[in-house]
Amino acid sequence: MVRLGLLANPDAGLGGRLGLKGSDGQAELARSMGAEDRSGPRLTAMLEHFSKLHRAGFDDIEWLTSEGRMGTDWLPKGANIGPVSTVHSSSGSTSASDTASAVTTLLEGGIDLLVYAGGDGTTRDIVAALESAGQPKTPVIGVPTGVKMHSGCFAASPKAAAEVLSAWLNDDLLLASTEVLDLDEERYREG
Repeated sequence: MVRLGLLANPDAGLGGRLGLKGSDGQAELARSMGAEDRSGPRLTAMLEHFSKLHRAGFDDIEWLTSEGRMGTDWLPKGANIGPVSTVHSSSGSTSASDTASAVTTLLEGGIDLLVYAGGDGTTRDIVAALESAGQPKTPVIGVPTGVKMHSGCFAASPKAAAEVLSAWLNDDLLLASTEVLDLDEERYREG
């Protein structure tokens, strides 16, 4: 049985179309300006594509995720991705500490790989949580949803993330270490 962690930063990417140069600390402002969720729907699209793509079946997969906006809210309706267990809970606004808490709980659940939707800030938070838990080599696949997309762990699109995950599950993919790069949004906004 392969245990897959599933996590979404529900605020990632909100500031992009509004020219906010990132979403860190800007989610409330972005939503007040009409921004719509980007991260969750892209995670749903990845899971829908994965459900069609993974031909090996789902008996060998178990997903662990968070109840609410950091996980279960984005599970595709009617798509078979295998069994899902909630091991964490999130509600309302989320922060970097919520991401760290979710990652720690997923690791305690024995995940073999983490699939997440977010941007470079989310990646930074996940890597810090993995290192803090003493599991820095846990593989991650990023579904690109943020404004700043400089880190090497992101697939090119939600569909590509599904393909990467399927290849990994079929032992058709080698793991590699990559760089995580997160710009300082405050300094970037100031020029």
